[in-house]
Amino acid sequence: MQPLSTSLVLIALLAVAAPLAARFLDRVLKVPVVVFEIILGMVLGPSLLG
Repeated sequence: MQPLSTSLVLIALLAVAAPLAARFLDRVLKVPVVVFEIILGMVLGPSLLG
């Protein structure tokens, strides 16, 4: 795949994985899903999008 296609696929996978991970971690950390998605975006966003 081309780099743009790869980035789009990774972003889509992270969009699916973030809520699932947040629900799993909800037992340990009482953090709303939106907060977890924002933190995940701040951590992985620059490395995926350049």
